[in-house]
Amino acid sequence: MSDWWSSTQGWTITFPNLGIIIKQKYNTIPVAIMALPAAIITIFSVKLAKKIGFRTLIRLICILQFLALLLAPYSEKYQQFIFLYFLVFGIGYSFIAFPVVTCIWSHFKEKEGKVTGLLFGVFGLATFCFVILITYIVNPSNERATLAIDPLKPEIKYFSYDVASNAPLAAQVVGIIAGTLSLIGGFLINHAKTEVVQIKNDIEETNPLEIVANQVVSEDEIQQMQKSPTLRQAAFSEPFLNIVICQSFLMYFVITLAINFKFYSLSKINDDYFVTFVDLIALLVSSGTNVIWGVLIDRLPFKFVFLLSYFISGLGAILLPILSYDQFLFAAVYILLMIFDKGALVIIGPGLLKLYGNQMGHQLYPFTHCGVLFAVLGSSLSTVILNKYLTFDEIFVLQGCIVIFSLIFIIRLNMTYYQ
Repeated sequence: MSDWWSSTQGWTITFPNLGIIIKQKYNTIPVAIMALPAAIITIFSVKLAKKIGFRTLIRLICILQFLALLLAPYSEKYQQFIFLYFLVFGIGYSFIAFPVVTCIWSHFKEKEGKVTGLLFGVFGLATFCFVILITYIVNPSNERATLAIDPLKPEIKYFSYDVASNAPLAAQVVGIIAGTLSLIGGFLINHAKTEVVQIKNDIEETNPLEIVANQVVSEDEIQQMQKSPTLRQAAFSEPFLNIVICQSFLMYFVITLAINFKFYSLSKINDDYFVTFVDLIALLVSSGTNVIWGVLIDRLPFKFVFLLSYFISGLGAILLPILSYDQFLFAAVYILLMIFDKGALVIIGPGLLKLYGNQMGHQLYPFTHCGVLFAVLGSSLSTVILNKYLTFDEIFVLQGCIVIFSLIFIIRLNMTYYQ
C-alpha cells in the first residue's frame, strides 16, 4: 500500500498546491532523514505492541495513516507534505510492520517461512495493481520522457508538465484506496492467544530458570534455558551481525534501484508503457515466487538458500547495466533480480527462527532493520552525491560487487552457534 510514491519516481512530480517541482533529490533526502528514527522505532515496535496490545497499536497507527494519505496530496506547503507522508505515514509503518508479521506468525507455528512468503507475495500483488492504476492516471497516452533538464546528465529524461501534473490525482486516488484497505486490515488483525508458559518478556533482565505459574519442566529443558543467550548477547553474536551486514549490502543496491528505476530504465528504454509492463511482470512473478521461497526456507538449510539468493542478486546487479543495450535482456535480468531480491528478504525472519529458536528469533527480527538503515543512508548518498561522479551503470556494478563480497559472511555463518 505504500508503493504509490515509489511508482511515481520517474516523473518530475508537480504539485500545484505546493508550487514546486518535486525532483529526484526531494524524494531521496526525506527518506534518508527518516531512516534513523524509523530504524529505532522498528527495533522496539514489537516490545511496544506487547505492552499496549497488538490490536491497540495497529489500529491507532492505521487510523493515523489513513488520515495522512487523505490529507497529504492537498498540502499547501512542501513541509506539510513531508510531515504527513514521510513522517506520519512512513514512521507509522515502522510502528506496525513487525507487529503485523508477529501477529501472522502467532497463528501459524512451524510454518513461518510459508506464511512470510505469502505475506510478501500479497505485498507484491498490491504493488502490481497500484503500478497499473498510477501509470494509467499519470500517463494515459504513453508519452515519452523527452526533457533533459540537466545538461551534464542528458541521459536523465523528464516528462512534460501535462504528464507530471497528473501525479497529484494519482496520489489522491491511490491514497484513498490504500488508506481504506489499511484501515480495514488494521481492525481485522489480531495476535493469537498462546497457552505456552513464557519467561518474562525482557530476557536480558530475567533469570532463565525463573518460570511463571509454577510450571514443572524437565532437566533437559532447564539445561537448554541455561544455554540460551540473552537478547544483548544474541544481537551482538557473530551470526546475527553477519546477517545484518549482508542485508545492508543487498538493500543498498535494492533501494538505490527502486528509487531510481524510472529514471534509469527510461534512460535505456524511452518507452514508459514497456518499462511499466516489465515492472508489472517482475512484480507478478516475484510475488508468486515469494511463496516458493517461503516453502524452501522451511524445508532446506537456511545457509544454502541465503547463499543462493545473494549470489544471483549480486550477479544480476552487475549484469543489469552490461545487458541494458537490449530491452529484452534488460527485462529478463530485472525480473530475475526481483525474484531473488525479494526472496532474500523473505528468508531472513524464518532463518533467524531456525538459528536462534522461536522466542529469540522473534525478538531479533526487528533488529535486522539496522541493516536497512545503513542501506537507506547509502542509497541516498549514491543518488545525491555519488551520482555526480559516477553513472548509474557504474554505481550498480559497484553495488553488485559489494553483494558478491557479502558471500564471504554467509559462508562463515555458523548455523550451530547456539545448538
